[in-house]
Amino acid sequence: MQILDRVLHEDFGFKHRLWIYSGRRGVHCCVCDQTARELQSSIRQAIVEHLTVISGGKDSSKRVTLYTPLHPSLQ
Repeated sequence: MQILDRVLHEDFGFKHRLWIYSGRRGVHCCVCDQTARELQSSIRQAIVEHLTVISGGKDSSKRVTLYTPLHPSLQ
C-alpha cells in the first residue's frame, strides 16, 4: 500500500488519497483530488495499467503474468 500511495503521489501528483479496507474485496484507494475526479475513463484505465504488476483471475487457469519493466519502486 505504501508503494502504491507513493506512486499515486509522486508519479501522478494526487494529494488527497483515502485508503479503505473493505473486507473480502481487499484494499481500495479513493483519490479525492478534483483533477482525478474529472479524468476520462480511458485515462483512469491507463493509470490502472501503470499500477498493474500482476494479472490473473478466474479465467486465467491460475496463471499469473508479471509485467515488465517493473516500476522503480519495485526493483
